[in-house]
Amino acid sequence: MSSDTPISINIRVSSLAAECPRKRSIGILRDMLEAEGYAFNEERRNIGASVGTGFHAGAHNILSDKLSGRKQDIKYSVEVGIETFKAAIKEGVDYDGKTKNRNDGEQQIKTLTEVFSKQVAPNIEPVMMEKPLERRIAHSEANVVFTLIGHPDCIEIKKITDYKSGRIISCYPAQLGGYDILAEKEYGVVYEKNIIVWLPRVPVKKPYPGPTIVEWPVDVCVNEALAAIKAIKYQVGEFLKTKSPLCFPSNPGSWLCSEKYCEGYGTDYCRISQVDNGKRK
Repeated sequence: MSSDTPISINIRVSSLAAECPRKRSIGILRDMLEAEGYAFNEERRNIGASVGTGFHAGAHNILSDKLSGRKQDIKYSVEVGIETFKAAIKEGVDYDGKTKNRNDGEQQIKTLTEVFSKQVAPNIEPVMMEKPLERRIAHSEANVVFTLIGHPDCIEIKKITDYKSGRIISCYPAQLGGYDILAEKEYGVVYEKNIIVWLPRVPVKKPYPGPTIVEWPVDVCVNEALAAIKAIKYQVGEFLKTKSPLCFPSNPGSWLCSEKYCEGYGTDYCRISQVDNGKRK
């Protein structure tokens, strides 16, 4: 590639809220990093993400029914979610204490989808669901073209809603702000509300607590997204000059800092993770 040819780099909106910039850099620059000689662990599929994938498929089908005016078929939406889940774990998955086996995962998807249908979907008026969006950001001093990409779970007339199904609720303002940036460019609308709908993944033998709704101010979210994008652009620019992973700060205090969740854990790309500090595998 000519030195005058811009390098194209995609930034996923979901990565804007990353706890560890070094872990995030692997997702953004993996091909480039491997070309520099860095080797990474094989990505491991975790059960939380797999249950979430199944639930999102079921929720998407429910809102598709609503958008098209079809009669809602909860049973079929559950089936869609479970089949998506089965496909996601086909090559193997790491189970945990909240989802001990495939049957647990399928039951959790059934519960999440039914709760979404009865307690969440009635309050949503979808305009678009999970449409891939992108927005070119800018050239940097390092002659890089960054493109922000993502697919919001649900866009309404004046509101963007994202659903989460993790064990705990986390902060997602930067991710929501990224969706605001993408949707405003696509539809020319300035959104008034950003909503997180959290439906927790809980053990099947425990009573389901129901959804939690959290609203984030749009201006706060957009500013956090812009700050994250600015940091990524700077860090990538420094890496292109030095080829050092230290351009991306590490976060060994993150619960994701483990072999289970990070492909860079224990590798030469993240030497701090090679230290025996009692972290779980």
